Amino acid sequence: MNADKLALGELVTLKSGGPSMTVVALDGPTRKCCWFSSEGRFHTYDFPASALKGGKDARLVVNVVENFDETAGT
Repeated sequence: MNADKLALGELVTLKSGGPSMTVVALDGPTRKCCWFSSEGRFHTYDFPASALKGGKDARLVVNVVENFDETAGT
């Protein structure tokens, strides 16, 4: 997906790697993203859109997690 087309609520990563992040604001050529570190700390940062890749819709991931049945398969 073209980085300039990344929209609010989409899951992205840096092209160089790193954690999954959610786009929470659009500001011209930058995208404000938020994520949780492996230690559970909440982070936000403004990244150049050209440094991001992805485009999966975060709402889909939330829906899957909310509908996950922990007892399935036991």
